[in-house]
Amino acid sequence: MNTKKSKTFALLLAASSLVFAQEDDFAAWGDTDSQEEQQSVTVSGSTKFQARAYPEASETPLSEADSIYDMNKIPVTVKASAQAGIAYTGTSSDAEIKLAFDKDILENHPESVLDEMNVRGYLGNLTVEAGKMKIVWGKGDKLHVIDNFNADDYTDFIIPDYIDRRLAVPMMRAVYNIPGTNTSVEAVWTPWTEPDRFASDGIWTPAAYKKLYKTVKELQEKKVAASFKKYTELTSGVGALSSLAALAQAEPAGTPGPATAAYKAALKNLGCSSPDDAKRKLEQAGAEYTNALLTASTVTQESLLPETHTLRYSQFGARVTGTVGTVDLGASWYYGHFKQPSANLQNTNLNSEMSEMPELAYDQKQTFGLEAATVLWKLNLRGEAAYTLTEDTEGDDPWVHNNSVSWLAGFDMDIGLNNININVQETGTLVLNGSTFEKYDVDYNPAGHTNNKLVVNITDSWMNEKICPEVTVMWGIERGDLVVQPKLAWKPDPALALTLSGMYIKCRDEDSEFYEWRNNSFVCLGVSAIF
Repeated sequence: MNTKKSKTFALLLAASSLVFAQEDDFAAWGDTDSQEEQQSVTVSGSTKFQARAYPEASETPLSEADSIYDMNKIPVTVKASAQAGIAYTGTSSDAEIKLAFDKDILENHPESVLDEMNVRGYLGNLTVEAGKMKIVWGKGDKLHVIDNFNADDYTDFIIPDYIDRRLAVPMMRAVYNIPGTNTSVEAVWTPWTEPDRFASDGIWTPAAYKKLYKTVKELQEKKVAASFKKYTELTSGVGALSSLAALAQAEPAGTPGPATAAYKAALKNLGCSSPDDAKRKLEQAGAEYTNALLTASTVTQESLLPETHTLRYSQFGARVTGTVGTVDLGASWYYGHFKQPSANLQNTNLNSEMSEMPELAYDQKQTFGLEAATVLWKLNLRGEAAYTLTEDTEGDDPWVHNNSVSWLAGFDMDIGLNNININVQETGTLVLNGSTFEKYDVDYNPAGHTNNKLVVNITDSWMNEKICPEVTVMWGIERGDLVVQPKLAWKPDPALALTLSGMYIKCRDEDSEFYEWRNNSFVCLGVSAIF
């Protein structure tokens, strides 16, 4: 049985047993009517179907098509997904399981069928919880610079909502509410790190992954060719050596002739001291060739990356939040790793048969964060700031991330016209140290040391929220990216939604951040239901 599937099945059984075992245990504490009223089990679920057409991703983009008949070349993708959940609420504890299903999860990441699972206990002012969880730190609205524990699933780009993109990770969390104050202290630990997930094929596969995969494949092919050449040369040499040995033995003892001389020269050319030594080298060359073939045939996205499910990649964090007057404040500390790998190419040379593979690593980091939110007039103000400390504080190691400063500031407001809400947020990063960055530097940015984005979201609703238009616009200030995501939802029933949506991607030039996806604009029809 597949190991990942076995682990997933075991987790599902254990999680299900835990929920129902808790229900029985807590019920056994007492049979009063008040306890029974406070205990409940709820089941929920949702389904979603989306069909997308990518007019600019075909060999003949729609904008360049000569006739309507070229539309048959437009790529179309279909995605169906479902979620199911069961939640238990008790007098002093909660438990919840969420399952997720789609084609990518079932085929490539079966461990993600168990999307979330947590158990929570209320012990006076102390709340403790554990399980496979997602948490959000920061006051931003679907944008954050201090939210580090969970990775992102980019297999569908940035199209899903923020929390839906996040990947749950095993976690333990404790929150203590200080009596007599509006202050809470939080501590979090995870035994390992879940890295960001990217599509390994299809139109949303990052160019960096394709380039890395191509580089590794080319190096593997060169190693296979070099090991095969070595093996065949040794095979031929050992065969000739056997023939020369027989001829040398036929020569009179004590008077070595040309056959003996040829035999010794053959040994020297093979770099061997004896026939047995030659046979050992031949066996070793055969093993090297076999290993090179096996390695080249098993290169996958996962095999290129370091194993992060170890205690070496544990994550720790602490956070204090409170209220002073009308301002919600917070300060946090995170210790862990970047969720995307950096590549060390120092010993990688495609022109050498003996080149080493790129060394990939999830760089260690600490993030010190501040957050704040308040209401001023009609504006809901929010902000976050983060200082990231890495192992390259001097900025002189191109293979390790530099220190950096990140920020987020924004507001949202109801403008008083119908139900229109406008949400504006600006977020950016400044990479510290290092006067210039070469293209191979992990912090390389063609626009310089900063990367700022302005994100605007406008929502409205009509006919008692049965019709809900929405548009999100993201502008990359330095690198000239423009992404527009319009959406129109019709909800004839609160549990049913039919949507018409899309994404338009415009890039200024090849230095734009989303340039590799410039032809991935799409139109989407969707249906979703909840129960």
